[in-house]
Amino acid sequence: SDDYCKRTWQESFATSGLGEALGKASGPSTFAYEMKRLLLSSWALGKKTSPPLEGVAFPPPSRAEVYPAGEFPDYEATFEEGIDFCRPGYPTFIKYATGISKLEEWGRWSNGPKVTLTLAKPLNGKFKLVLVGGAFGKNVGKPIPVKIGHMRKKVTFSGWPHPTGIQTLEFALRRPATTIEFTIPHPTTPERDHRQVGIGFLQLRIERLEESAN
Repeated sequence: SDDYCKRTWQESFATSGLGEALGKASGPSTFAYEMKRLLLSSWALGKKTSPPLEGVAFPPPSRAEVYPAGEFPDYEATFEEGIDFCRPGYPTFIKYATGISKLEEWGRWSNGPKVTLTLAKPLNGKFKLVLVGGAFGKNVGKPIPVKIGHMRKKVTFSGWPHPTGIQTLEFALRRPATTIEFTIPHPTTPERDHRQVGIGFLQLRIERLEESAN
């Protein structure tokens, strides 16, 4: 939920000492270092994604339990309720998710040049795609192509993943579509990490639009 993501983000922000550090030092290098330290500390493995990476030196998990890949149950949710990337598992309307990394306290990073969400039921007609998240490195401020069916749009994030980083795209599909694709302009490997991250996902949902009468 929005409240859970916001609360978790704020708690992680305070616990990490990031606010205090930024108060004592200035400059883009300090900000980038502290944000990497906060956001790139994986604590759990995801479901329906690539196998866990080996040999990556991350800090110890911040929770008592670490869930092995494949043990997250799906949860019931509608398109309108969407995907909550802050919680384990995926909603039942997601059949496959590729190009998305492991679950972290704040959400999930993309991993690689493309993210593909394959839907169990097709989308059709007019709707809004609402995405809450942010971008990493050179992807900040860059148009990120989003494709659903025959339609292509672009989304731009002005900063790191954050509960207030909300972007909305409108689609009007003539034919049903079962995939949502994001193409990452600059997949980037952070320090002490093997992944190629680009977009940070917190939430994604669909808002139906009324068909205009002719």
